[in-house]
Amino acid sequence: MTDRDRLIELINHNQCYGSPVENGVKSVSNEALAENLIANGVIVPPCKVGDTFYGINETSYDEYCVYGFKWGKLKGDNENILIALTTYDMEFVWGKEAFLTPEEAEKALSEINNNIS
Repeated sequence: MTDRDRLIELINHNQCYGSPVENGVKSVSNEALAENLIANGVIVPPCKVGDTFYGINETSYDEYCVYGFKWGKLKGDNENILIALTTYDMEFVWGKEAFLTPEEAEKALSEINNNIS
């Protein structure tokens, strides 16, 4: 089954349990549909493969091209995190090391530097 087929199946399944009835067909709110999709493992990344993001290291940030995403866990942590993948097998934790804008990267870098001093 393709990803597209699975999404169609999830959407159709969710329509069966929604309410109220409109034109003889049960409908569901967009919010309920989004919750159902997320509960069933659908991931909505913050950008597309091929887009630019800004990754920070210890002292600066650089532009990178998104090659893909993966879910992971930091060692000793139970929380899933979104990881942006880029060239040379580099990985950046989204929201901690990877950002959509240079301003977000600068702000995170500044906060890191303030915590060090």
